[in-house]
Amino acid sequence: MTASDRSRTRASASRPPVDSEGQGLEGRPERLRVVGASLLVLEAVLLLGTAVFAVLNLRTEADGIPTVAFGLAVVLTVFAALLVLAAVSLLRRGRYGVSYGITWQLFQALIGASMFKAAMLAPAVVVTVLAVAVFIILLKPQCRPDRQGLDG
Repeated sequence: MTASDRSRTRASASRPPVDSEGQGLEGRPERLRVVGASLLVLEAVLLLGTAVFAVLNLRTEADGIPTVAFGLAVVLTVFAALLVLAAVSLLRRGRYGVSYGITWQLFQALIGASMFKAAMLAPAVVVTVLAVAVFIILLKPQCRPDRQGLDG
């Protein structure tokens, strides 16, 4: 092997991997992962909005409702925090983001179906479309967790 061959080999080994369009892959999450994580954060924001709505509007409805409204707000805030953690995990190619995200979308689709049954059409459409879109995105191969270093 000549000196020029060795320098070419070293130069190609030091370059970060690129995709078919010539864009670098090292340290940059794929666009689909970013879209999926963004939609998970959007769902978290919508949950926090619902929690605020519950505290501000439901607490004045009837006796016992303030306790229910506060409990609902706490549960929704916990789920929102878990969605943000799932988005971060998805961007880091972790396992939690995809698994929790898919489970949440199934749960959310059931909520959307219940909203259709209750004739809450506008929120039902938003919830169901968002659930289906994120579910499909999370099933794509680009969103699979990084399995390097795992045994088995």
